[in-house]
Formats: sequence, structure tokens, C-alpha cells
Amino acid sequence: MKITRKELRMIVESALNEDRTSTHTVEKGETLSQIYKAAVGVALSQAQIEQLIKMQNDRVYGGDDSLTKILSADSIKAGDKILLPGEQAAAAIGVI
Repeated sequence: MKITRKELRMIVESALNEDRTSTHTVEKGETLSQIYKAAVGVALSQAQIEQLIKMQNDRVYGGDDSLTKILSADSIKAGDKILLPGEQAAAAIGVI
């Protein structure tokens, strides 16, 4: 059985429990609640959403220009880049 480099990387990162980060580009009509529910599989509370917003904004302030600064859950618009929570972020907000 052959394993590609990509598959090997995914296996190693999973074993090391590293937080894989990916982004989502907001489409017209989407809400943060919908985006996060699709990402983690459960509906999040307002407090959990606010924690994820803070995590994203911390990365933006730290120089990550691939993400959009979020003022509030209601302020997102089409084209904004949202950080999808990985395992560590989900654990930090109490989802897993």
C-alpha cells in the first residue's frame, strides 16, 4: 500500500494532535453560527462564538493577513475570511 506525502502529513499531524487550520470565505447570506456549525458539527453558544472571534482577531493582530478582523458575529460580510476551528480550538471552547 502506497501513501502519498499529503496522507503521511495528515497522519503525522493527527498523531501529534496539531491544530490544522483552514479558512472559509463567507458567502452572501451566511452567518458565523452556520459556518461554525458546519465546521464542528454542533450549534455553538454565543459565548463560544465570541471566543472563536477573539481567537481569530488575536491571529489578525499577530500579523495573519489571510484572515479578516471580525468586529462582531453580525458584522461579517461576503468575502470575509473566517478561521475554521481545528481540534485545539474546539477543545478550548468546550466542543470536544
